[in-house]
Amino acid sequence: MLAGYKGRPEDRLPVAMVGGILFPITMFWFAWTAEYNSIHWIVPTIAGVFLSTSILLIFVAYLNYLTDTYLMFAASALAANTVCRSAFGAAAPLYTQYMFDALGVGGGGSLIGGVAVLLVPIPFIFYRYGEPIRKRSKFAPTPEKDADEKQETTERDVSGPRGSVSDIPPEGEAELGVGPGRSDTTLTGGERHHDYDTDADRDVEKGMSPAENDQTVGGDQFIDASDMEKAETTNR
Repeated sequence: MLAGYKGRPEDRLPVAMVGGILFPITMFWFAWTAEYNSIHWIVPTIAGVFLSTSILLIFVAYLNYLTDTYLMFAASALAANTVCRSAFGAAAPLYTQYMFDALGVGGGGSLIGGVAVLLVPIPFIFYRYGEPIRKRSKFAPTPEKDADEKQETTERDVSGPRGSVSDIPPEGEAELGVGPGRSDTTLTGGERHHDYDTDADRDVEKGMSPAENDQTVGGDQFIDASDMEKAETTNR
């Protein structure tokens, strides 16, 4: 954090990588040392210590990964995870006794270890491709996705409503007489309404020169000096 590194949910997964590799190793160790009475009981017990450690590493890593991934939807994600995990846990006693009676402790443990070997790549896959997968999910907010949505909103606000000059291509502006100083011209019902920058722009639009505008007094035009004096006398 002090170096400016921004964490991501995938930073939780190296712990699961260690646990995923440790689990099948300790499972085979536990199964085959518990198969024979000639092996001291402490050996499979020590294997069980590392086996439970690997399970805890996987469990904690993925709970944190789900929380960091779904944020405000984390409760629902963890609930779905708990339902699936509990369902498998409830079903396990229905077949484990038959499995170990048929295959023995070594064979039954090896079957579980073999399934664990197939699952070892999962944390590595999510560590590499987890971010693209999260971007495709509508329930997993990401900074990149939020930035894209914010940019799209900004672009819609800047483009303005339909019928504004921003919707007219440059070549269309020339035909409509819209220039750099007339960017606030809008088209409504086929009419053009101008908000002029200066009085000179209004005079040019009416076909009057600035000098003619200066000679306008009270709505009448006085061309020579005598008429101007006459008008001033009349006004007084």
